[in-house]
Amino acid sequence: MKSWEFFTKNIDPKILTQLKKCNSFGYNLKIIGVSGTVGKTTVAELIAGYLNFIGKRTFYIGTSGLHCKAANYIQMNFPSTSPTSIKMLKTFIHGAYFYHCEYLVIEVTAETISTGIYDNLDFDIYCFTNLKRDFVRSFKNDEIYFENKLSI
Repeated sequence: MKSWEFFTKNIDPKILTQLKKCNSFGYNLKIIGVSGTVGKTTVAELIAGYLNFIGKRTFYIGTSGLHCKAANYIQMNFPSTSPTSIKMLKTFIHGAYFYHCEYLVIEVTAETISTGIYDNLDFDIYCFTNLKRDFVRSFKNDEIYFENKLSI
């Protein structure tokens, strides 16, 4: 489901009221996901940087923090800047809607994919960087890791 439908499903009504007040209700947000073994942060930051450079309002979520140049917003107070729950992902999407962003760039790790938080979210653009079969990380084996990456 697209970002607005995903975001509004089971969201706190107070947040919807807040978005209506700032005229973000129904705003079309394009979501770009970047995943892979090596280079996710670099590629995601380059995409977000380029979009900002050409004048697009962009909200970035990655391991280096949250950035929204449109609102001059940098937030480093979350325990993790990779969404680790549906509630946290919706909080980040709320930030993108609240600041009237056109794009949300998300650095997507294999660990967050395996939690299922992206299962009902349709990315507008999704790219992989340097998928390596021999990179196991916290998975039982490289096959499970690779399958998780390709499941999105």
